[in-house]
Amino acid sequence: GLAARRGDSAGPYADAYRAFEGYAPAATDRETVVEAVADTNDVRRVTVGQAATYEIDRIDTNDPVVEGGQFNVTADITNTGDEEENQSVVLFVDGDREDIIRNVNISSDSTQTETLVYDTEEADVGTSDFTVDTEDDAVEDEFEVLSEASFETEIVRVNAPAIDSDEFDAVADSEFRVFVEVTNDGDVSGTDDVELYIGDAFEPT
Repeated sequence: GLAARRGDSAGPYADAYRAFEGYAPAATDRETVVEAVADTNDVRRVTVGQAATYEIDRIDTNDPVVEGGQFNVTADITNTGDEEENQSVVLFVDGDREDIIRNVNISSDSTQTETLVYDTEEADVGTSDFTVDTEDDAVEDEFEVLSEASFETEIVRVNAPAIDSDEFDAVADSEFRVFVEVTNDGDVSGTDDVELYIGDAFEPT
């Protein structure tokens, strides 16, 4: 059979070997070895940035708030990462999501202030827990909802003989006086009117 080496440049078998191997002749028939040397000046350093990280630096509230009023939470949020992205900032009250701000976008090493709100009601009177939440951080605290002013009146004395608990024997053509005790059962101060009715008729005082 054919026996030829790639380095052979002459001899009766050289042409046959080239045809058999699909060898493409260069300028010389002798095999050439090329050594490739990498240029170290072409080496480039690739730095992978840290993903966006939204940290809550500080929160401020209008605690306490009177029932029926708005509870406001202001949060300073800083992106400590190297990239930007859209995140949501969420307010939870006693575990329930009550407000959300979507697509918050903060540049790297920048701080942005966001305000979330919750409308309180009578059932919220007392102390409640709340959480401000991003995808990377969460801050928990509590706030107090105060009951609004609520007045109760009680008759303590009148200047006429009593017939029963709410009927009196007033003297004709004389001044009828009613002395009442007013109590505010709410958590905050307030004002109200105390009105006197004789029968169904309102009597200005």
